[in-house]
Formats: sequence, structure tokens, C-alpha cells
Amino acid sequence: MTFFEEKMASINNGPVRNEQIVDTIKSLVYFGYTLKQIDTFSKRYNIYNFIDAILKVEPNNQMLLKAIREYYQNLKVESNRCLVISDTHIGRLREDEKNVYKELYENEKMLNIAYEYALRNGITTVLHLGDLIEGNSDPYIHRMNVDWQLSYIEKIYPQVKEINTYLLYGNHDFNAISYEHIDPKFYKRCLNMQLIGVKSSYINLDNQIIGLYHQCDMAKNQTVYLAPDLKLYGHTHSYNADQLSREVKAPCMASTGMVEDSIGFLELISDEMNFIIRLLDKNANIKKEDRLTKRLIFY
Repeated sequence: MTFFEEKMASINNGPVRNEQIVDTIKSLVYFGYTLKQIDTFSKRYNIYNFIDAILKVEPNNQMLLKAIREYYQNLKVESNRCLVISDTHIGRLREDEKNVYKELYENEKMLNIAYEYALRNGITTVLHLGDLIEGNSDPYIHRMNVDWQLSYIEKIYPQVKEINTYLLYGNHDFNAISYEHIDPKFYKRCLNMQLIGVKSSYINLDNQIIGLYHQCDMAKNQTVYLAPDLKLYGHTHSYNADQLSREVKAPCMASTGMVEDSIGFLELISDEMNFIIRLLDKNANIKKEDRLTKRLIFY
């Protein structure tokens, strides 16, 4: 067993605590391992939240912060544009006017329309901000069983070889792993889908660091240390773009919308001065376009 494997296994053999994770990562970075290497191998041990653990336990450790920045700078979208989707909730049922639970809550048609839009417009990257599946953590919500949800992903999720999808696990995804003990790598049932974080992550788009968060409170600690140029949020099931904070809330991809702009997806474009955010409805019609001015950097 290699030094790396021994360190990762030491976490796996006991209760996984943030302090234990950070001590292990710190040793590995000290001996020259990159966070990309650590990330690849840590998933074998079902450890997904080590960067969040670092920022909670040792937020001022400059060696680790430098490693985190380098990691995210190299996690790149190979273009200046991408599609942003969120909250597909695959597997949930919804009620009709007689409270009969029979209709799938998620919108298979809209998923296909979104990926077709990307393919038609030369977009090769989709960012999924979480809640890929419904899971089974809420006793008041009706859904198909979790095993069925996982098999259903393979059936309905667009399998487009030209497009890479970067996924955050949302609260529904992570709860299904934690409490239903499903395969933590279930995202691999979708073609070209890569897990890049649990509830929060970052990605490099056109040399701009984009913060990705499933829930708004996930950004509170992390943005202090990594200062993304734009923040994207899922979870709220409603669209909003704020210039002052450079924060964008994504609509949902499930048939759950109760208010205007709650259903649809986004196209994100980075130009020289602005982030351009296009809100598209369930039929891929552009409903509105917002421009958020980038931060000015003086040399």
C-alpha cells in the first residue's frame, strides 16, 4: 500500500471528522500531491467534502489555500460559455387536484430541450447545481423508490457525447447517499458527468472563478477566502440576477414552478466586460437577458 493509500484508508477506517480529513490532506500536500490527485483518489474512499473541511478547519492556512486556488483554476470550461441547470429532482411525484400522486415531478422533455439547445449552439459544458435526484429524505413528499430513481436516470438523462456535465451534489443527492446508502458514484450512470463537489465548488470560466453553490448559506465561509468573480446558486427554484453581489439564482428544471421565472435554465457567457446571463424557458425561448459587470482590476 502506498503512502497516499495508507493516509486515505486511515480516514476510511474510523469516524470521518473534518479535522482528520484536513490533517491527512495537509500531509499529502506537504509531500507534493496536488488537490487534483487527492480528489481523484479520495472519491474511491467516498470522501467528497475535503475542500469544505479545509475552509472550516484551517481557513488561514496559506499552503492549503494556494493549493485550492490552483485546483480550481485548472478545473476549466474550455470555452467562454456554458449552460447552467439545477434541481432536476428525478424521481419525485406530484399531486393533481384530487391529491392523487401519479405524475412525475421532473420534466424529461425540458432536460432534452436544454441539451439540444446546448448542442445546437456549440455549447459543450453544462453545470448542474444540485438535486439531480429526489432521494427519499422527506416523509411528506411522494416519490418513486430510490433504486427506481437511479435506474430511471439512465433511461431519461440526455446521453450526449459532445457535452460534459459538471455536477454538484445537492441536499437531496447527499441525503440519499447518507441515509439511503445508495452508491455515492451514482452520477456515473450519466454519460460524461463529473462530480465536482458536495453542495459547493468552483470552476474556471474564461479565466474567471465561478462559485457554484447548491444552497445560499454554503457561500458564507468560502467566498471570504476564495473570492469568486460570480456566484451561481441552485436550491431556490427561482431566477434572480443581482449586479451588486454578482449572484445568480438558477431556476429549476422540474415541473415545480409556482412563480414567474421559476422553471427553465440559463446560458452563461463571459465577454470582456460582462457576465451575460440568458434565462430560457422550458421550450428554450429566451425570456430575459441580464448583464453583470465584472469586477474591475487595476494593474
